[in-house]
Amino acid sequence: MNDNTSKRKEYPTLSTLERLRGRESVSKQYISDLAHSAHIKHVEREIILRVLADEDHTVNVKTFAKKVKAELLPLVVQEARGAKSHTRYSSGRYESISLPDYLRGNVADYAERVYESPISTLAGDIHFSGNEYKNYFGHTRIEDMAPEKLPDREDFKNNYKGYIDFKKNGGTTRRVIEVQSDLYQKGNLDNETLGPYRPNVRYDIKNPVVERDTPTSERLEELSRLQQYNDPSAHFRIVREEVKQAAKDGKTKLQFPTGESIMLIEGLGIGEVKWQLDSLDSKGNWIPEKLTIENLRVGATARRTFVSSDQWIIVEVCGNGKFRAVPKDQISNYEARELAKGSYVNDVQNASSVEEFDISGKIDKSNPIYKFYENDIGRYLKNKYNAQIIKDEQGITWHEIRIRPEMATESVLAFDNAFSDLERKNLKINQLNKTLKQSYVKNNVYSPQNQIHMKGIKKQPEKYGNGKEDSIHSKAILWSLPMLEQEMRKDDLQNKDQKALSEIKAVRSKGKDIKKDFEMDGKYVNKNKTHEG
Repeated sequence: MNDNTSKRKEYPTLSTLERLRGRESVSKQYISDLAHSAHIKHVEREIILRVLADEDHTVNVKTFAKKVKAELLPLVVQEARGAKSHTRYSSGRYESISLPDYLRGNVADYAERVYESPISTLAGDIHFSGNEYKNYFGHTRIEDMAPEKLPDREDFKNNYKGYIDFKKNGGTTRRVIEVQSDLYQKGNLDNETLGPYRPNVRYDIKNPVVERDTPTSERLEELSRLQQYNDPSAHFRIVREEVKQAAKDGKTKLQFPTGESIMLIEGLGIGEVKWQLDSLDSKGNWIPEKLTIENLRVGATARRTFVSSDQWIIVEVCGNGKFRAVPKDQISNYEARELAKGSYVNDVQNASSVEEFDISGKIDKSNPIYKFYENDIGRYLKNKYNAQIIKDEQGITWHEIRIRPEMATESVLAFDNAFSDLERKNLKINQLNKTLKQSYVKNNVYSPQNQIHMKGIKKQPEKYGNGKEDSIHSKAILWSLPMLEQEMRKDDLQNKDQKALSEIKAVRSKGKDIKKDFEMDGKYVNKNKTHEG
């Protein structure tokens, strides 16, 4: 990986603050109106109004922005210690949980990234035991693909290290094969309010309930900042951070798994079965055997792809090839044997580190992991970044977004808008149609469809544009010019849209009548006549 992951505290921003950019001072009422906009999420509105309450009638924007950002949650990212893969064949902590080699493609490098906030939490112990990440917020697992074409070795004749660095970092495609936040799953955030840390990392099934003191008011106040997020908004925040990091690292494509791909990566029911069962022979020696539906049993030790560090104790057999397991490093051999006898089963099944697996060989579309990547992540990437589903050379599907260089310097939003850019655009069009309808009624010209009509545009594309329904160029002809100009100023649209505005003005200046140039989909009334569209 390029070593561009920043450990410097960098505060995110808000949509409201972005709208204040470039202004020195504004009225208190102006900021209040911005905060009450329909597209602002409730959590952002609460923060803005809470800080605004202490301001005078005239607000200094720079000072106000600093106060607001102090309420937000900065994230620091670093690569997990001992997890970085320096060559194609070395293994990170969880690198074995990936696509099978014959489907993985030419992966040049692998890393695990841990995101931390300023607030101490317990959740880092779930996947990164040892109390390494006391301020855990979430983590990702990353694969950088090798360049499609490697340079001639002669070009690096006296610089072998440069050649290796190019193989690792010269590719332009990055995969985020997992987006995870143990803090915001399985009620773990609620557990943070139960009091101080438990005495050790290991989950003690013989004494699962640990006495905790009542948390202080200071602790509850800092935890309230974590409660700005939930599942999945915390994951979406991490996605935005990864997009910025990919741009910093010079990537042009960023890929996330689809539902089917994540099932392959996690070994959940499809693809080759990557599990083995550790058993004892008659002499007490450990012998591996293939894990099957028939030999699944509580208390057994299972592992994936023969990686010794990836060992799990089965705590529940759910049927149809599904089972639940806890990491072996969280319970002792004695406790595993007790589990096999049926002791402590109910206690350990409720441990926060228990995960569900599937060796059935079937796609379970009801699996929460499948639905999360197929629906939640997929919809989010489509709405915010216009992600497309692509299929790689191995036939694996990904949600792919294009990374632009300017994304490296753009501030990360702490929260998304209540509406995506696409939803906000459609909302704006509906509002403009409503205004247009009112204008028609006022001038005794009314379209009962109350929609933007495209027939005339499609008939005369050389005059009015390409006729695509998502084209501002096309739609603008039917918008009132004052409102169109206002919207263009507000959204700072691109040059091509400014050019479209000039062309529309030219058409209007020739006295073109909208009733004559366009076929209406329904009826419209023109003072004394009723016309069929």
